[in-house]
Amino acid sequence: MSKPAPHKKERPTLTGSVRGDILFLSSLLHRKQAIGQPAGPKERTSEGRNDADNNDETPEIERLLLAYVCNILILGGQDSPLAHDVHAVCGRIESQVIECLVFSKNTPVLTSTSSVPASEEPQDGTLKQIEDVENAERGCLLLDHWGDKEKSEYWQESYTLEEHLRDVFQALSHVAVTQECEEAAWDFVYLIHRRAFQKISARIQEVYSRYRSSSPFDQLAQVVIAETFPLISTPYKSNVKLQKGDLQILNRFKFPGFNGNLELGDLPPGEYTLCVNSQNIGEWLKGFGTLLHFLQTIYPLPADVKKLPGGSKWDPPEPRKVGTLVSCLLCLIRLKAALTFILNVDGMENALNEIESPSKPDTGGGDKYLQQLQIPADLKIKLRFPTERHDFNNLLLGDGDGEDGIVDIADCDAEDPVEDLTEEDEGEDADYPDDTQTPATRLLKSVYAITSWMQAADALSTRARTLIGKEFKVQMYCCPPVPPVKANGLLKQRILRCFPDLKPQDSKKLPNAGIGKILSRFNNATIHAEAALMGWIMKDHHALWNAQTADVPIAVSKKCCFLCWLLHRLLNTERETKFILSSTHHQIFAWVPPSGTPLPILIQLREALLKVAQQYSSAHSAQSSAESAILDRFHASTSKKLDRDAALAADLKDFED
Repeated sequence: MSKPAPHKKERPTLTGSVRGDILFLSSLLHRKQAIGQPAGPKERTSEGRNDADNNDETPEIERLLLAYVCNILILGGQDSPLAHDVHAVCGRIESQVIECLVFSKNTPVLTSTSSVPASEEPQDGTLKQIEDVENAERGCLLLDHWGDKEKSEYWQESYTLEEHLRDVFQALSHVAVTQECEEAAWDFVYLIHRRAFQKISARIQEVYSRYRSSSPFDQLAQVVIAETFPLISTPYKSNVKLQKGDLQILNRFKFPGFNGNLELGDLPPGEYTLCVNSQNIGEWLKGFGTLLHFLQTIYPLPADVKKLPGGSKWDPPEPRKVGTLVSCLLCLIRLKAALTFILNVDGMENALNEIESPSKPDTGGGDKYLQQLQIPADLKIKLRFPTERHDFNNLLLGDGDGEDGIVDIADCDAEDPVEDLTEEDEGEDADYPDDTQTPATRLLKSVYAITSWMQAADALSTRARTLIGKEFKVQMYCCPPVPPVKANGLLKQRILRCFPDLKPQDSKKLPNAGIGKILSRFNNATIHAEAALMGWIMKDHHALWNAQTADVPIAVSKKCCFLCWLLHRLLNTERETKFILSSTHHQIFAWVPPSGTPLPILIQLREALLKVAQQYSSAHSAQSSAESAILDRFHASTSKKLDRDAALAADLKDFED
């Protein structure tokens, strides 16, 4: 007689499964944050060395190229003009030739589908080839028609991520082969800045919203002029190559050293010396304030953008306005070193702290269930994963650039975000910086976030001739829609154990509506794009990458959330394959673990969520964190379709300070 099968020990859970626990806790913590602090070394690569110890710049170049591709795909749409499809990309890059790109985007819950148990793992995604990406002929037509006003095959009012992805690479294919590469590159810049007009308008307005709905430069200028400001002991002095458009802007807005008379043609393009000292710093700030206001008039944001009625349209800007915007962004980029100096002089930090928008008061709205959460005593100890397994503080330290990390929430001061422009269902559209950033860094990042499309378009068009390789492919990793969770009586009873205050007095009655509201939060959950790619690669699909390296860079259109960042750190401690992500904003969202995530990793993710939930305090800060760099290209306007200098001159003439 065979021995009976040994009794399988039941794993303690809150909902009946570890996956269900993660969904439950992350839904409860939806939009809550863990704030970081400076600490810890950078994560080690697969070769066991710090990135800082690696003198080879190739990995950084590869990551930047992927980031540029991500940036250039960020568009608003008519249905959701301030939101975008959050997406991620990974790929194989050799000698700066992108041979294969795999994209993914956030996959939400589809409530119209049949429900499934909370324990059920999501279905695997599938790879979909993006066809015709090397069609240079169509790319030429797209660039020829970038300024069209009527809908056609080459110009639409809005684009899906897949459509825009195809168009971008078709346009780059044309840039790579045309004899008029410089003109085509300009048209590519214009096409991108016209398609992204809604997001660009929003980023311009965000600068104002973060500084009490007023220009930060105008406010700083008043402080510098009205008060006894510390003398600048070492003035700034630098030679900068300026083009005709730069000189028009500097002249019109009366930057120091320029005469302010547009009628005078005595300032030819060339090298000019820019000086910042105690006598003219106020005029510099006034000039930047006027330039920012001019950008706002060129790419205005409708006052009721969040409430655009279904039939209304937010029309794209005229081609002339696009050219003017590009000229202003180029000038702003060339002045970045001077602005950086100005914002870091003695006395400026206090002034910046004074003008930043105050935190919104915490009304506690929407947090009552989190505050009522009580882990049952018989589960509290059993749910804890052995702490010696991993040191969570070390795993969570650092955001990819060594500036911050996660700490116990209880140790942080409560701080709520200033109002941002993103829609209620697109929380990841707002980046959250580190508290360790200086006020100057926060303002610089907010301002130069406006130029991120310029940086990306410049970098990709510059490298266009190396982008189209022999094995070049673009694919989408598409996850099936996430089905809703089956809210049966057993699940409700299990969740009710965590909320004893919600139990009805009559034991025969079903749990009250509070449990239903908690369960409804599950529908906010998504499979995040970067998590989906990590899950796909975990299943031995990483043959796309060079066998000589185990590092897999993944670029994301927004900073990673708390759970995606922790997932990549945990996976990197367990596997030879090392995922490389750039940064995290520390915010938690209702989160579906990707298919294939090992159980030990799931348990550790749940432990981290338990720690946050039990120690939670609302600690937030919302600032833009997009990066940009000074361009070293596009010095001459050669496009036959748009005389950018003439467009700029006309718009400057019409502009009233």
